[in-house]
Amino acid sequence: VRLLVADDLGQVTPAEVTALRGRLLFENLAQGNSAHPSRGGGASQSVLTQSVLWGNVADFGGGAANSDLQNCTLVENVVPTTGRGGGLWVDEPHSVLNSILWQNALDQITDDVGGPGLSVTYSDVQWGWRGTGNIEDCPEFWSLFGHDYHLLPISPCIDTGHPGMFDPDGSRVDMGAFPFDRAWTGIPAVGLVGKPNSQGC
Repeated sequence: VRLLVADDLGQVTPAEVTALRGRLLFENLAQGNSAHPSRGGGASQSVLTQSVLWGNVADFGGGAANSDLQNCTLVENVVPTTGRGGGLWVDEPHSVLNSILWQNALDQITDDVGGPGLSVTYSDVQWGWRGTGNIEDCPEFWSLFGHDYHLLPISPCIDTGHPGMFDPDGSRVDMGAFPFDRAWTGIPAVGLVGKPNSQGC
């Protein structure tokens, strides 16, 4: 993760306020942000690649609004007032590719464009979504409650992304922000607490 945007309250204006807006982003994490009243708790008007959006809140698009997603994971984002696009909300044409949208509330995607405006392909969307290569199977994260969104060896998201795209190991690309890593053993637990002088204070 190259950029962390966390616990930001975008409440200073009724216009579009969001943690990440109008950005081309790669390998990022946006968590615990609130854009209220607004659109896109984690990201808006952005192009996101290999990014994780979780625990964000907005009126439209708890995770993201009017954004393009490639190999992204959107989990546990919320739209508490409108119920429009817990994971992603769009009202203009956008695309979702090789991504996972899971346990967002009250829904995963709201497409207010209609017709062919939103393209979702080779993605795992809870409760399903129209589009080539999409699945609606439990992604089998390493630890959903521990917010570790790496994939377990039994994940249906492994090697099921776009067949013309590949992971660093040369295999067919996986769905989600983290390519499957056999060596992954989970997020390390914090076992030591540094004394003040060890932290440069």
